[in-house]
Amino acid sequence: MELAQFAVIVLDNFLLYIIVFVLFFLLYRFFFLRNTLVNIIDSFLIEAITSAGSATTIFVMWYNNSIQDKFLFSFITTEIAIFLGINFFFLFKKKRVRQLEPLTFNDFQKKYFCFFFYVTSFLFVLVQLIIFKTIGITLLSTEEGVNHVNAYDGLGVLFDVSLVIKPIFATVLFMKRKIFNKFTTVDYFLIVFLIFVSIASGSKSSFMVLFTCYAFVEYKFASLENKEIKKIPKKYLLIFFTSILFIITIGSFGGGDISAATKLFERVLFSGDIFLLGYNDEAIRYVMMDNKNAFSFIFYPFYGKFLKLIGIDLTPTNIGVGLYDFTYGITTSGSTPRHNYLSLLFLGEKFGWILSLLIGMFIGFIRFIAYEFRSVKSVTYNIFIILVASITPFCITDIYLFNMLLFMILIMFLIIIIISFFLMLCYMNTDLIKIKNE
Repeated sequence: MELAQFAVIVLDNFLLYIIVFVLFFLLYRFFFLRNTLVNIIDSFLIEAITSAGSATTIFVMWYNNSIQDKFLFSFITTEIAIFLGINFFFLFKKKRVRQLEPLTFNDFQKKYFCFFFYVTSFLFVLVQLIIFKTIGITLLSTEEGVNHVNAYDGLGVLFDVSLVIKPIFATVLFMKRKIFNKFTTVDYFLIVFLIFVSIASGSKSSFMVLFTCYAFVEYKFASLENKEIKKIPKKYLLIFFTSILFIITIGSFGGGDISAATKLFERVLFSGDIFLLGYNDEAIRYVMMDNKNAFSFIFYPFYGKFLKLIGIDLTPTNIGVGLYDFTYGITTSGSTPRHNYLSLLFLGEKFGWILSLLIGMFIGFIRFIAYEFRSVKSVTYNIFIILVASITPFCITDIYLFNMLLFMILIMFLIIIIISFFLMLCYMNTDLIKIKNE
């Protein structure tokens, strides 16, 4: 079924579509978000919405006899498998014990954190200034079709760095407030710059990133300090939704008759486009020509860049773009390769659930074990695990993207840690020299 045909069917039966979508969202809310949601501003909320949209897409296909039984079976089994996988580690999640001593950081760790914060802040500002110098302010771009993604065409490394440096900085900034119980004047200037950068990017999800980092830091420190988990203050939620509306409104100028609300509806409507275009034997054969196995596709971000350094290019075919190329002959757009479709491609309709189960178990381990683990006093570990936990929902819609982000976070962390330790050693040696001189 093509996208235009699907859209016509939905619009002709709009009330039924909305009812089915709401019912699926409530179902995902009960099974999916009940245990995993850290706060209302959580990537899992977006995943629940897109998952409900995808399930509704499958329903529409089934209702119109446009889906083969083997594909329907594959979708249902992989969806159940990821639910079971995510909730498996929830069974081992330890309840908070109020009698335990709250975990605090000593003076040495606080001093190291300061260096980590200074280095992260410097890199964040530097990267953003390079972006403004190179591509300008994307939100105000007058070029037709330019957005926060294609503005980086030919600047892949800069784009990859920009994706991770902002959440790293935001997480460290919010952690600084929790560790020292205050913001300095410089911190407030950095916050203003962070908000400006988020608006200037033109990305509606940019503020979602900031508030997700905030929510995960709050949750983590509530666990470390044996405190009740606080909800995000209403004034922050107001800022969040106002900012998104502002970006949508500015971004809609010059967009003709297509309103912001229509664009948002289209995003939800076509969240299952991978199934519309991909549940087709010929399409599967087409996208599998250059993709040999799940391991080589999923983990390419970890080994592919090193292979390129020695002249070996094994870049796998972008499955979502491949489907658009197969159907429409275009390579400028693509579907998000949800876990259901990857499982079908690499393990087939009968055994695809195994891959979805493994993906779900990984998500559950990060969310319920690694993220909840409160005995590690390392500030670096806590920053890292907050970041990883906040992006694990991407494993559901695009595990390739998750691994790319994880790889870039590891690289940036390595750079920041090395520089921070070097500066701290210089600082400590300087203090020792002063003491000896005295």
